[in-house]
Amino acid sequence: MAEPGLFQEKYKSYRADGSEPGQRIDLARNFRSRREVVDGTNYIFRQVMNESVGEIDYDARAELVCGASYPEDGGDRAAELILIDRSADTREEPGAGASPDADAEGQEPEGGGSDPMSEAKELETAQLEGRYIAERILSMMGADGGSKYQVYDKGAKAMRDIAFRDIVVLLRATQQWAPVLIEELRLRGIPAYAELNTGYFSATEVQVVLSLLRIIDNPYQDIPLAGVLRSPLVGLDEEELAHIRIGRRHGPFFDAVRAYIGRESASGAHESGQARQAASGSGDWLAANGSGSGDQSAAGTSEADLAGCGSESEQSLAQASNDMFVPRPALRHKLQRFHEALKTWRLQSLQGPLADLVWDIYRETGYFDFVGGLPGGEQRQANLRALYDRAKQYEATSLRGLFRFLRFVDRMQESGGDLGTARALGEQEDVVRIMTIHKSKGLEFPVVFVAGCAKAFNRRELTDAFLLHKELGFGPKLTETDTRVSYPTLPWLAIKQKIRMESLAEEMRVLYVALTRAKEKLILLGSVRGLEKLLGTWGRYVGRDVLPLPDDTLASARCYLDWIGPALMRHPDGELMRQAVGIDESPHAIVMREPSRWRIEILSQERFAGTVQAAAGTEAASSDPRWASLARLEPVDDTERWEREVWRRLSWRYAHPDATQVFSKTSVTELKRLSEHDKLLDLLAEDGAAATVRWDEFGEALFGGTAKAARSLHASAPQSESGTTSEWPAAGASGRRASAYRPLIVRRPRFLEQRELNAAERGSVFHAVMQHMPLGRLPQEADIRETLADLVRRELLTESQRELVDPQVIASFFQSELGGRLLSAQRVYREVPFSFGLPARDVYQGDEAGLAEETVMLQGVIDCLIDEGDGYVLLDYKTDRLKGASPASIAEKYRLQLQLYARAVQSIWKKPVHGTFIFLFDGAHIVEL
Repeated sequence: MAEPGLFQEKYKSYRADGSEPGQRIDLARNFRSRREVVDGTNYIFRQVMNESVGEIDYDARAELVCGASYPEDGGDRAAELILIDRSADTREEPGAGASPDADAEGQEPEGGGSDPMSEAKELETAQLEGRYIAERILSMMGADGGSKYQVYDKGAKAMRDIAFRDIVVLLRATQQWAPVLIEELRLRGIPAYAELNTGYFSATEVQVVLSLLRIIDNPYQDIPLAGVLRSPLVGLDEEELAHIRIGRRHGPFFDAVRAYIGRESASGAHESGQARQAASGSGDWLAANGSGSGDQSAAGTSEADLAGCGSESEQSLAQASNDMFVPRPALRHKLQRFHEALKTWRLQSLQGPLADLVWDIYRETGYFDFVGGLPGGEQRQANLRALYDRAKQYEATSLRGLFRFLRFVDRMQESGGDLGTARALGEQEDVVRIMTIHKSKGLEFPVVFVAGCAKAFNRRELTDAFLLHKELGFGPKLTETDTRVSYPTLPWLAIKQKIRMESLAEEMRVLYVALTRAKEKLILLGSVRGLEKLLGTWGRYVGRDVLPLPDDTLASARCYLDWIGPALMRHPDGELMRQAVGIDESPHAIVMREPSRWRIEILSQERFAGTVQAAAGTEAASSDPRWASLARLEPVDDTERWEREVWRRLSWRYAHPDATQVFSKTSVTELKRLSEHDKLLDLLAEDGAAATVRWDEFGEALFGGTAKAARSLHASAPQSESGTTSEWPAAGASGRRASAYRPLIVRRPRFLEQRELNAAERGSVFHAVMQHMPLGRLPQEADIRETLADLVRRELLTESQRELVDPQVIASFFQSELGGRLLSAQRVYREVPFSFGLPARDVYQGDEAGLAEETVMLQGVIDCLIDEGDGYVLLDYKTDRLKGASPASIAEKYRLQLQLYARAVQSIWKKPVHGTFIFLFDGAHIVEL
């Protein structure tokens, strides 16, 4: 990053009037751009650039003054903002529209948003914007039947038709977007050029030739071999590759190829030494050394070793194949031709220069001419020529041989080095240029597209564990080596905030460069999800009575559109955006006199959803008569031989069926319900009056006052022959898992809910009160009533909910021994959420064998955790009604829950749990488990 502080220091210390030593000369006059471009740029930066965020005030001294002279031709010269609405795609975009709160709190995406899913989203966005740019360029070129867009030619001092070289697409970074944009433009017949520093080795044509060179060096490399066979050099499809592998299911793929074409030696790896010597003497292609001239030791294998590696006898081949395998003459012919060519190239790699081998491959296969006929053919041919030149330059050194050349390429790729794609077009060629905003400094173009305005800023450096700043020094994170958890320190947070603000100022300057590159036409593009919500956020500033946007809005921006959008929302020409969200408010008078003119357009992504489909797969399918038979629903010949294999595959069963019957993540409450449900299933299996009595006892504890209704529901349910309810799984281990629990009681009617709170709602009220009780001193009943009134004032409780709470019950709790321990504790944690991995065999007992390796993620919320220094005390609140039952029997129902809580605490906090208690609000009972 440049050092803008030097400029700012001089800008502030030198005065324009010369009253101080030295004089400042403001070069504000712009001789490049039309007035429409200058006015549009000024309008945006008057609102977004100030000293607080942009490090400089964009005032009357700093704004641009139009100094260029252009003839007035009546054409459409207004600056444009094109918004592509991706609301149909509900995935959240990491750029425009992101919550400013998250950014303000310093929550940066891990890894700077470079995860694979984020990259895939960016590629989709690049495709959409690339298709719009292609459509717009073709319209300017008159491809839709209209007249060509006119630009001014200073040399001829007259207007002329636009050419491709008059157009540039500016990006913040080109590494991901530029290849996609180039491909989209070329698919529409638009020549495009981008100077990239990467991408050479990833070019398809280069990968194909390198794969061929690898198997010339050593054919026993499955991936390069499959790539060459699948490429246009041989032209096999996936079905043919599979057919080759069916012929030999084991061993290297090259052995399968040799076996298919009948080149397998009769005795394979069991050949005698004399037979191998005879093969070598007869000029067989495997007799050549695969490691390159002078590189036998480096390659590691001799031709004799290659001949025996992975070979099998004819009997073994016949045994490996089954009656489903039928060789295809056409496929065998392709492989034979490739095999003969490979033999020749392997021999040539040992006898001649490497560069000659590469060029002979181009000439003999016709691959060089083939790629020239593809989209972007000139660029592809330039890449192949560059590979030939590099092979020639490599052999000009003291190094020799194909193997060493390939190792050189591998080391370059492993170290992260790459080469830019070979330059096929000069800068004066008639092409659309794609470049970074940084590289466009000092350049000018008649028509400028600024794409990716909604792409999130790169803030990867803000996630580093060790931050540096030239003024503030360094700020590390604090890392606990035992737990492997890192925490931000105050220096780290301070430096992060400083770097973030400086990067925002830099992004403002970069945006300024982008907008001022245009001479006659400026078009901004942004693709966003959730556009309606985003427009609503921008609409908050429509009636603002001062021109600059609020500092917090500017500082929370995550992309260029977060600055451009709010500014244009309040522009007189932003009516389309205001109407989209139903804003009838007119912009303030301070912007109604604005001289700039903007054209704003909102487009749907469905407009650009069409894709160019390759016809190769369709043609291959249509040429096979079996597909025609299937389309007519007619039987296909010779299908009987496949029947056994089809049934074998369709009848496949997962190797770990027990794991599919349990939760991968559950709550402690759900486990308690499952445990009670198991007991319920046992009761349902019993007969007679005893079962009815036990049902009443258990149902009263489980369902409260609705137990009899539940029993009636069970009695009216259809019964199976075994006497159990037909819709429930039979009792047993397999029936007591994730799918076994089904609540019996349906939701109560609305009129009943309005009269009285249910158990869950009552529990939420009491938990809320205990969570917000002050712990500074022993609370009396008056203190508790004041706390309840405060919760009502804060709208955390309603009046009816407050009436449920008896202050005397809570006061009696704090007057108890346990209450005293809570008030005198070092720390008290209330409503503590946790997640804890538990072996599944401990949760689903009775199925230990099938769940030995499985883990269940358990989650829950601990009501109160008392830290006594050397350990913890667990406290759980319950609102169960006693109804004649003993407090101990009620608490016993929650033993499993408290045991799991204690286990989680001891595992996570690494401290023992001294005691677990349950406080029952009904009667103010404290029960220790």
